[in-house]
Amino acid sequence: MRLYSTTRPASVASILGLVIAVLLLLCGRATAKPMHSGPETILKTTRAVITGTAVASEGDGYSIAVHRVVWDPDGLFKGKRAIRYGYKGLDAGFDVAAGTQAAFFFDADSGLVYVAEPGRPTPLDRLETVPLHLRGFYAYNAHLTTPAVASLAGIERALRTGKFNETFAVQLTFDGRAGSGWRFTGTLIDGVPQNIAGPVPVSGARLTGWDHDFELSLTGKTTTRAHGFLTAVVDGVLTGALVPDEPYIVSAAALTQWIKTGTMAQILLVQRADAAASLTITGHALGQLGPGLLGRGSALNGALVGFVRRDKMGHRSQSSSGAQGDAAGPGWHVEIKTAKGPFWMTIPLSEVDDQVPAHLQKILSLQACVMMALKAKRVLPIRFSGVVSGEGQLRMP
Repeated sequence: MRLYSTTRPASVASILGLVIAVLLLLCGRATAKPMHSGPETILKTTRAVITGTAVASEGDGYSIAVHRVVWDPDGLFKGKRAIRYGYKGLDAGFDVAAGTQAAFFFDADSGLVYVAEPGRPTPLDRLETVPLHLRGFYAYNAHLTTPAVASLAGIERALRTGKFNETFAVQLTFDGRAGSGWRFTGTLIDGVPQNIAGPVPVSGARLTGWDHDFELSLTGKTTTRAHGFLTAVVDGVLTGALVPDEPYIVSAAALTQWIKTGTMAQILLVQRADAAASLTITGHALGQLGPGLLGRGSALNGALVGFVRRDKMGHRSQSSSGAQGDAAGPGWHVEIKTAKGPFWMTIPLSEVDDQVPAHLQKILSLQACVMMALKAKRVLPIRFSGVVSGEGQLRMP
């Protein structure tokens, strides 16, 4: 490429100016912060909403096969069965996978501005039965929205009334599945949980734009956070299940004690050959290992100080004071600090991964994931490394 005019040579200053402008543009894109659209912006910008299927296309465009027009007071898409667009205004293109069935939002110029996707693949004629995850389109970073989650009926109602207003009901369970548990109800006003009622006081709640997960903060002697997802729409109510997390609590009785007193003592058993020691979980990445793991008379006491999940893609960690790192290799690593040095109990990846769905692993603490798997299986195989070696088992009595 020639950096000069056809009529006269470019000055050094002009060339430098061009280079600097390009570098500034690239740096700005590389460091761009996530964008955010609030309820007022969404409602002001949106002039039509349709449900349809994203269709793969060639060249510089994409198309959406129209299923139903949800909102179109100006008749932008009256009678249309397919909508085709180029990438104008979408800096990173149309970041919706081909075949995705969702609700699509358009502005007054028929430009695509937001999408509301189901958390799992759902037929178009069933979109009314599941919560939809709202977002904008990727442009050098994510484009988050508030509300982050809404029902299709709630979206249509908001466009007509000028306010997002829905009700929710969530179950606090102890295995991550819907069923018996503590029930909390409330309203979502413009995407913000309010007017929450339940068996224990709640100090806060939120729906996040990153993972579209629901967080509830239970208040007592100490604060306990519960995480989960809204998963269905039943009789117009957004419903879902939450898991007690930070720390994970295995039963309603234990959670009641934790909220009232700020204390817990979940006793696990660590076995190695013919020796065994108790591991008492006392909080979030906190616990105490009793003597006995190296045999009768062993003085190897220790403290639970951290969890790490490592696979070929990288690692996540959760630790308290005193954590020194993690064992090498893949697995769920539990770190114990002793006077002789640290040691790790490594659980094979599949032992936990098969019990805790990937979407829950993204939002729960590592401790919660290990404890959920242990509660489901009662026994997990472990490999020791560090100042303790060999193989053994982690048990929940």
